[in-house]
Amino acid sequence: MRIDSITLINFGVFRGKHSVDLRTSPNKPVILFGGKNGAGKSTLMEAVYLCLYGSLANATKLSKEQYLSYLEKKIHTSPHLLVQPTFSSVSIEFSYADLGRVHVYEVTRSWGKASSGKTSERLDVKRNGESLGELGSEQWQDFIRELIPLGVSSLFFFDGEKIQHLAEDATDQTELAQSVKSLLGVNLIERLHADLSIYQSRLTKTNGHSSPASAVDRLTEELREAEAGLETRRDDYRRLEGTVTDLRSRLTQIEQSISAEGGGFAKRRDALIRRREEARARLGASESALRQLCQGLLPFTLAPQLLKEVETQLRAEEISQAKEVGKSLLSSARQQFVALIEAEPEFAKKPARVRDRAITLLDSAIAHVNVPASEQTGILHGLSANSAQHVLGWIHQSLTDVPRLARSIGNDLEVSSRDLQKSEEELKKIPVDEVLAPLVDQLNSINQEIGDATRQLLNSEERVREAESRVAELHKRIKAEIDKLSREAAIHSRVRLMPRIQSALDEFTRALIAERVKQLEHELTDCFSILSRKSDSVRRASISPVNFSVTLYDRGDSPIPKQALSAGEKQIYAIAILWALARVSRRPLPLIIDTPLGRLDSDHRRLLVEGYFPNASHQVILLSTDTEVDHTYFTALKPHVERAYRLEFNMVERCTVIETGYFEQSPG
Repeated sequence: MRIDSITLINFGVFRGKHSVDLRTSPNKPVILFGGKNGAGKSTLMEAVYLCLYGSLANATKLSKEQYLSYLEKKIHTSPHLLVQPTFSSVSIEFSYADLGRVHVYEVTRSWGKASSGKTSERLDVKRNGESLGELGSEQWQDFIRELIPLGVSSLFFFDGEKIQHLAEDATDQTELAQSVKSLLGVNLIERLHADLSIYQSRLTKTNGHSSPASAVDRLTEELREAEAGLETRRDDYRRLEGTVTDLRSRLTQIEQSISAEGGGFAKRRDALIRRREEARARLGASESALRQLCQGLLPFTLAPQLLKEVETQLRAEEISQAKEVGKSLLSSARQQFVALIEAEPEFAKKPARVRDRAITLLDSAIAHVNVPASEQTGILHGLSANSAQHVLGWIHQSLTDVPRLARSIGNDLEVSSRDLQKSEEELKKIPVDEVLAPLVDQLNSINQEIGDATRQLLNSEERVREAESRVAELHKRIKAEIDKLSREAAIHSRVRLMPRIQSALDEFTRALIAERVKQLEHELTDCFSILSRKSDSVRRASISPVNFSVTLYDRGDSPIPKQALSAGEKQIYAIAILWALARVSRRPLPLIIDTPLGRLDSDHRRLLVEGYFPNASHQVILLSTDTEVDHTYFTALKPHVERAYRLEFNMVERCTVIETGYFEQSPG
């Protein structure tokens, strides 16, 4: 069997019509759906179950009224639509080979609300494009039960919750026993046992042994009551299980609503307020520093060319003034020199031309030192040397240090302003307590309800086990009474034949279970080795054909307690059991898995992506979140993916759209 397509119309979160191609090829068996929590992955799984099994799809046994009410709730509703949908349907097209010929079936289950308010359902079945009519619709459930029995469907359609249940259950014999018995049809043999016991008691009663037979009748009546009680307790358990699932779904929706209302920002409110105040403080300090700079030299930096000209003029004036001082000193020295010559007796004895020659030479030397008039600088500022040095220092700061400091303060202002603006914007997104508080109250209330429902579920499971023990005990007592009745009464050959038939059935059942258990042991060992990162840690698996307890043995043939397995290995063990059971069933059915990787580490995820998904079946429909099959695992899985889809939930419109392509993957 291969599911070729599924079509949803106004089903759950899916508004309008959505048709999805699910065909695969031999080398690419995987169809990948990606969606965040609440986007509709579980709704897709629910749609498949509902289309195939109808009222039997629900884990809780529903009355007709309850089932129609359930269907009505599955019709899409939206607060933004003026006219709400009143019709919904799920269609599945699949191929099935029978006697060497491939037939294409199209199953459509539709329902709607009439003007009177009543909900009605319709089932249409087509084979190779031709309608099978009402008779085909009536026989459909028998056909699908034979193709995919409900007891077997859980081996091919399962989610992370089932894996977690198998992984955490300290004694998984009950789950395993039910699966093996469903595969082998042992439940029919057990029913035959009970019917033969009743038949034997009636035969015995007709032979005049009323007293022992009456004991059998009494025990049989007790058995019927006990079986009815067991079924009631199982219904209660399934109802509570459905309640826990619904509560967890509501919890996810409330968490998404809180996130949409700004719950994430609310958690960071105090940190945002601190960040805003720090930004304000830094902004104030930067503004104060900038004001002080403006009161000082900052205005002069606006005219750098003028500052350079002033600097050049001051340095020229400094040189000119120094030369003027030198000229004055030289002139005074000349006068002193002339006076000394005239007063020197030795020069007085010399001719006048010698004295004049010496003075001429001195004047020539002084003339070489003096600055020509053409090179003299005009004095504009006339500052003292000390004042000029102060002004030159200010000019240097205005051209170098002050611009750098101004740029640094400007950068600080910009960064602080951005931080302040961003903090205020994020604080504006935080809803007021009046908006968020009711959602938080709902969240706390739902968590409390989940805790209460989980405790009730555990108590219900214990009551189911007690009822099962009571039924088993009554079976033993009836068998003992019938054996006693048969021995004490000389009844005809049919009664005497009953123990032989019962014994033959028991022997046949034991042989059948033993043979299939050996296959299961081999498959479980192989599957666990493929999926475990410690591939050599388990040498073999042993399964008791009596109570179906599983024991793993290491390379030294020592038993490995299940408690010794890590959390990830327990998850892998649970998946290995499901895979091994599916292999043993020899049924070519598609596999649908919802969020199987949530509780696994990266190593075990890689082993599932590389070893399990591509090989688990000829068609694997995988429903995953973006954190389970992320970019890395998608890259590893991509060679085996025939088609990929993405479920996008619109928070405003409150509906989901199916788009082509996985997260961040281009369509096609």
